[in-house]
Amino acid sequence: AAFIPGYSHYIWLQLIGKPLWWVVLVFVPIASTLVIVAMKIDLVRAFGKHKLSEHAAALFLPFYYFPKIGFDSKVKYLGPAEEQKNLP
Repeated sequence: AAFIPGYSHYIWLQLIGKPLWWVVLVFVPIASTLVIVAMKIDLVRAFGKHKLSEHAAALFLPFYYFPKIGFDSKVKYLGPAEEQKNLP
């Protein structure tokens, strides 16, 4: 699913709980930058990472930080950040 353009963004939006029409914004030249930044931050928030340093790592070091989260057995998917209870 990660290698299919559009479908990977569809799966990503389901993970972070955003509306599916955001897939269209991913392909709009200027809006795509802002939408992808928001999606990256929401993805790390879905895994319980709410600190500014963790958001910055997701934005500036995604090829390091996302695999780190993915392979860490202590980190669990908590669902979209808006649906999480007891947010810091």
